Amino acid sequence: MAQYVGGTIDQNENLIEPGLWEKEERQHTPALLRVYRQLTGEEAQLQGRTVRGYQPSSNPEADLYRHGLHRIATEYSAACLYLWMMTHTTGALQTVISEILQDEVHHMANFWGFGLWLYPETHLTRTLHILKVLTLSSGSSKTHRLTRTLKRMDGGFRLASLAFNPSWGVSPDLYSRALATPWLE
Repeated sequence: MAQYVGGTIDQNENLIEPGLWEKEERQHTPALLRVYRQLTGEEAQLQGRTVRGYQPSSNPEADLYRHGLHRIATEYSAACLYLWMMTHTTGALQTVISEILQDEVHHMANFWGFGLWLYPETHLTRTLHILKVLTLSSGSSKTHRLTRTLKRMDGGFRLASLAFNPSWGVSPDLYSRALATPWLE
């Protein structure tokens, strides 16, 4: 899984070849920059991000499980966002977004499948227990990051569901209200 995500490294931890996931993610940025430029007529102002290193706890198995949940939640959230974007676009723009959506669904399925393979005894009860512990935790950085991702995922799911609820429709007013609601923060 590490090779799928990050790639192959040499003895000095230099990247020899990026993993499939990394290659696909790197293709999203130029595509989304072109979409942004087409829609706004402006160049996007990118902000660099610092990669956080792994900070192990006393339970590496729980760390890996939590990280897997985080990856699945992140990919699911992205898939919801791109699906919502597709419902509001047509033509070439919709095609570009659909290709990115396919990548996100593929990534989510890979992480989910890896989790089922690695933790075959896992069931919904264990996942719900971990989520409950996260919401009741003291706010450590590990649990805080996953909790934030889950909240964003919930917002993405709600926003995506607006496009598919025929009784609501998606009026400009509803769209504006949806963007102003606290669950999207």
